[in-house]
Amino acid sequence: MKTTRLVATLALVLVASCSSDPESMHASPASVPAPAALSAAVVPEAAVVLPAWLDAAPPDERLDDAKREEIQQESRRLARTLPAGSAIREAFFAKLAVLAPCGRAERSARAGAYSADAVTPAELVHVLRDTSAPCRASTLEAIGFSGHVDEALASSVRGAASGSGADDVRRAAWLAFGSLGETAKREQNAVLGASIDRTVAEKLAAARGDDETFALLVAGNAGCAPCEATMKARAKDKSLEKRRIAIAALRFVGSPTSVDAMCASLAKDDDTATRDAAAWALGFRASRGDTRTACLTRAAQDDVSPRVRDQAIRSLATLADDVPSASAALSIVATDGPSAELARAELRVRGEHDPASNVVVPSER
Repeated sequence: MKTTRLVATLALVLVASCSSDPESMHASPASVPAPAALSAAVVPEAAVVLPAWLDAAPPDERLDDAKREEIQQESRRLARTLPAGSAIREAFFAKLAVLAPCGRAERSARAGAYSADAVTPAELVHVLRDTSAPCRASTLEAIGFSGHVDEALASSVRGAASGSGADDVRRAAWLAFGSLGETAKREQNAVLGASIDRTVAEKLAAARGDDETFALLVAGNAGCAPCEATMKARAKDKSLEKRRIAIAALRFVGSPTSVDAMCASLAKDDDTATRDAAAWALGFRASRGDTRTACLTRAAQDDVSPRVRDQAIRSLATLADDVPSASAALSIVATDGPSAELARAELRVRGEHDPASNVVVPSER
């Protein structure tokens, strides 16, 4: 799948509270949009003037979406381009670590910087050493965006999760710890990924009630394969909240049985939000792509809920980057039906044939 679409989805993840919205069931600040790709060219140290917002982040009441995005992009650009080991880079990260007041600007700045490819796990470990720094919960949330992880970073985040800090700090740390497990697997660090999975599986096995619901969020962030049986069992729970979170938690697992479980929820669950979560989750992996496509196509055409139909189309569009049958399915859905216009819009974005216009539109990506 194209990185831009996947990152855009992942930017809606690390939440410290449970929600019925499937886009809040995985790993990073829900208030922070995904950073766009920027040039990674290193800039000369003498040419850099650090932005004024690093001395005091704008309060929420004076922050519109455009300014928030500007701060996020500038923070990410600096993290990518300031020379490694330079005094100006150290100053940037030191100021960022104590940035206040806590709010959307501060969260956006940290998410932008800590997600940059050039940021090393060692730099993030250094950020976490100051346990008295303000906005510690959102700092940990932003670290869940990190594109790189090693044992030292995972251990530091795990320490914050099991420490004596405030509840919001510990919850944010657990969610970030889960996300780092998925990052480890993506980086093909199988040993670290398996170690994080074991810790998360132990937490899930010991949890009950609301604690189990939260542990399912952590397991979903991690793509915890040993947690699959519990995820599938809770996807049939009497609690609507637990069902929704459990089915969304299967999104990174990728096994044949996890695909079957997501498809079953999408087809049969009588709760709209749970079906929506299943449609959303099916777009994260391409394993058994034709099966995923068939489930999503049926939902896009036949589900009684416009919300579920639209989410199925968006997941088909995501799969289409890697699954040819998903691209073909989009064209079929675009010809007729209540959600045909959204399918046509997705085809136009992809630069593919729009049945309504008989024109191939150049890709906007």
